[in-house]
Amino acid sequence: MKRVKVINRVFFSIGAVLAVLYAFPFFLVLLNSFKEKRDIRNDPLSLPDEWLFANYAEAADKMDYWISLGNSILITVFSVFAIIFTSSLLAYYLARKKTKFTAMTFLILVSSMIVPFQALMIPFVGLFFLWECLLPSRRWFSSTSALVWRCLRSSITGLSKTFQRNWMRLRLSMGHRLSRLTEESFSLCSLR
Repeated sequence: MKRVKVINRVFFSIGAVLAVLYAFPFFLVLLNSFKEKRDIRNDPLSLPDEWLFANYAEAADKMDYWISLGNSILITVFSVFAIIFTSSLLAYYLARKKTKFTAMTFLILVSSMIVPFQALMIPFVGLFFLWECLLPSRRWFSSTSALVWRCLRSSITGLSKTFQRNWMRLRLSMGHRLSRLTEESFSLCSLR
């Protein structure tokens, strides 16, 4: 009995240390969000001399926070409604009809849950990037798809420009030339 208590205390202590280590970067970001830039550079671990709540207002203005929040709520409400509606219809059909088609459909649906969505996010972003390269006009998107596309495109643009900038730095630092195919792909898919 005493040995179990000691083991529990050891595990709790290790867990507490890991929890503090895990939460410390979040605490540091929150703490530094109330400081000026020079205060962050001088002493990032100290408490702010003056608590600046205006940083949050400035960040919300610069990134159009309220528009982004409205877009996210709009997309979430419509997509959840569509998912619930179509899933209910399919579930009713699969429960009532017992055929080879329904068994195969159920098997495909269940087997698709094996791969987590997080493993598929990066390839989806790559597909959207490829679509922009191939179809720059994007006129065939509906208005909701265009809204989703704009949000994804902004993240893809940032990642692509960063990748392109780092690739060019690496090329210049190593003194090697890119192959013709790579240079053509950069020029073909250059982002505005």
